[in-house]
Amino acid sequence: MRRVHSRWLLSVFQHKTWAFQHLTHQDSSPIPLDVLGELISTYNLLFPIHDNETEAFLRKEGKTNYFYSLGTCGKKPSRKWADYQYWREELHHLAEVLNEPPRGLRQLWTTRRNNPNFLNLALFWISGVIVAILTIVASVCGVLSVQYAIEARNIALDSKEIASWQLDLQIAQACASPEAPKLPRYCPPGA
Repeated sequence: MRRVHSRWLLSVFQHKTWAFQHLTHQDSSPIPLDVLGELISTYNLLFPIHDNETEAFLRKEGKTNYFYSLGTCGKKPSRKWADYQYWREELHHLAEVLNEPPRGLRQLWTTRRNNPNFLNLALFWISGVIVAILTIVASVCGVLSVQYAIEARNIALDSKEIASWQLDLQIAQACASPEAPKLPRYCPPGA
């Protein structure tokens, strides 16, 4: 496994049949039996039989026969690191890469139930939807508050004009009344 342009590239020796033939003809194989057994177990771990996603991937790549034609070859995949003597470090590194938190927008679009980052992705999308809803609500409330502020300003201006008319009317009534004391400041002489 190596990094290419900020992505990981996993290269797999795709000849499971070759490994199985060497495993069954041990007397003529120069490769140790335990190396071949671990290779078959690693194939079974990386490409599990009866896994829909793996099957779809292999079918898309045209490699279904390479990995599924022999079944498991009698080797069960182990999930214990200690059972892998030759590819332990590589498998451990692959597991670390697969469990990394998502980076970039493309990974935020992929959600799978068995993804360890599923909770993070779900929280991201839920919070995104909530933020969008709250933004819309805040925008509507902002427009309504501006509209009500304009109406309140218009009412205040109208009430100021009405109050001015009321004051003028009360002054005129006070000046016109013969019993009321004259207010020299408001009532002109002779009124």
